Amino acid sequence: MSPTARRRLSWTALAAGVALAVALTVWWLLGEQDRSRTRSAARAEATEMAPRPGAARVAPPRPRLEIPSIGVSAHAVDLGLERNGTLEVPKRYEQVGLWKNGPEPGRRGPAVIAGHVDSRTAPAVFQRLRELGRGDRVRWESENGGTEKFVVTRSEEHPKAQFPTARVYGKTRRRELRLITCSGPADSSGRRSVNNLIVYARRV
Repeated sequence: MSPTARRRLSWTALAAGVALAVALTVWWLLGEQDRSRTRSAARAEATEMAPRPGAARVAPPRPRLEIPSIGVSAHAVDLGLERNGTLEVPKRYEQVGLWKNGPEPGRRGPAVIAGHVDSRTAPAVFQRLRELGRGDRVRWESENGGTEKFVVTRSEEHPKAQFPTARVYGKTRRRELRLITCSGPADSSGRRSVNNLIVYARRV
């Protein structure tokens, strides 16, 4: 091979090597741009999903009882039974309690809701329950945002020792509500009322 041919071959090989190096560099840079865009998108998505510092957290809605005619607007808590088999009472005087082993208001059966009539220093949520009469409206707002409406049918007062358990908690095919609070004079301890007031309502 002549010197001229060898020089031409060397220049051709050098040019091919440079072209390959340039192509690899361009390929790497384009790949790095794609990876950078992917990382940026992932960071943006994570930032969007994460709560912003200082942002208020939205609490899920809580069940609520509304009785406009006597000014009741109260959050509801679940109630179980005491050791003696009687219904628990809410720990806070401004709240009502729903018997958790019974149906939710609006479902078939008797939904039982209890509340205090007063505290040692002030009226409580069911202070005016006695004022409810036939035809008064009661509204229940559930956790899922649904609303159930009831109309009062009657009320009864009984000594606690003669509480009508079967009539209050007994099965019924209708969708009904019972509102319960204390009533009457205090017992010998001066801390508990001797009677219960029960208001009955049906779904409309």
